[in-house]
Amino acid sequence: MARVIVVALLALLAACSTGYVSRATWTRPGVTMQQLTLDETECARKAADAPNTPDAVVGGVADVVRIVVEETRRDRIYTDCMTARGYARTRS
Repeated sequence: MARVIVVALLALLAACSTGYVSRATWTRPGVTMQQLTLDETECARKAADAPNTPDAVVGGVADVVRIVVEETRRDRIYTDCMTARGYARTRS
């Protein structure tokens, strides 16, 4: 039982550590810092506004999986938004 709790906590910690803006550096030739900030903010808002998955009644590990799925989807929405605006992602 303790092993399940540790795994669940580690998965939750990993899910919480994902971030839309902080994980990568976005570049686009000729873009100003103001435009980059505006685009990042708009894409982060678009990702945050994505609908949530249905809440699992059972809780526990099922909720951890649900949260990881939601965060992965939000990261994809953010990445797609920035790419559509002409930015290239470079890992920092």
